[in-house]
Amino acid sequence: MALREAIEEITYENLLARMRQRFETESGVKPDDASDIGIRLKVLAAELFAALASLRWLGRQAFPQTAQGKELDLHAEQRGISRQNSVKASGGLTFGRGVPLPYDVMIPKATVCAAGNAIGNAGGQATSPTEYETTSDAVLPAGILEIHVPAQAVDGGTAGNASAGFINTLVTPPVGIETVTNAAPFTGGQDSESDESLRNRLLRSYSTLSNGTNAEFYRTAALGVEGVTSAAVVPREEGDGTVGVYIWSGGSASEGEPTAELIGKVSDKLNSIREINVRVIVKAAARRDINVSVYIKPAHGSTFEQAKVIAEEAVKKHFALKKIGDSTLRNKIGALLINLDAVDNYTLAANMSDFHGEPQRIHTLGTLNIMVMP
Repeated sequence: MALREAIEEITYENLLARMRQRFETESGVKPDDASDIGIRLKVLAAELFAALASLRWLGRQAFPQTAQGKELDLHAEQRGISRQNSVKASGGLTFGRGVPLPYDVMIPKATVCAAGNAIGNAGGQATSPTEYETTSDAVLPAGILEIHVPAQAVDGGTAGNASAGFINTLVTPPVGIETVTNAAPFTGGQDSESDESLRNRLLRSYSTLSNGTNAEFYRTAALGVEGVTSAAVVPREEGDGTVGVYIWSGGSASEGEPTAELIGKVSDKLNSIREINVRVIVKAAARRDINVSVYIKPAHGSTFEQAKVIAEEAVKKHFALKKIGDSTLRNKIGALLINLDAVDNYTLAANMSDFHGEPQRIHTLGTLNIMVMP
């Protein structure tokens, strides 16, 4: 048995048993649990087991296939890869009042508002509201009832994405301002890259080496731009001497499409490092909405409504993790559903088909219809 496998199988109980047996073999005396030597063996076994646990942890962190957290970041840095940071959702806030004032009202930068989601959960506890802040100073002129001010989420992440009308609470209300709302959605919020996503990029960098001229070189460089979550490369897309690079900045149909600013940043970077006589064309990946219709049977102990919510979240997460060029297959969605504890059985709608990946497209979730299995 390999040393690593042997270490993984050792428990405190069998370590202590081996120590007691060895002591009895060497001394001819069986140690009693309440004796001085019996207590010493227990203490020593606990310390040895703690050392073995540290060795197990070290063994996992020594390889990119099993490393986690900061240790995985260090493996990635050796390949010139860094974890993608979270991105704050952005949008605009409309501040107002019921009747006009005869003087200007100052709305300072970093005025904080909140979304109305601080509601009790199933356990009776309130969740923390998502907060938003203005990104510039603004003035509500005398005689005017409302003004629109650019803003962003205080914290990065998808929790900052909000539908229109969701923000309604003044946390640090400017004097003279009575109401706040968001007429349009806040979008673009993105969670920091997960260990699994970073690990996949890292392992791919070993299997497909960037050599300064191949497709992997341009793909890796594009992914190095903050905000880009997926990239695909099409060599000679517009003829010899051209490289087409498609990017995406999230997994949601409403939040993932890259902005013109992000496309410009990627284009500037790639054209600054491209080969001589090569033209790099950067575009947003085309979105292909996939409609999902499925019938489910709730597992024992779950209602259909409970199972439906869990199934919806699982399908949404499945699409949020898709990259440019990924396929959408019936059996993958089926495997996802049948492995949910709340779902006993499922049937996909007859009109659902397999959709194979294309280098210029990313699959996003269209309509999602989950119905009770007859």
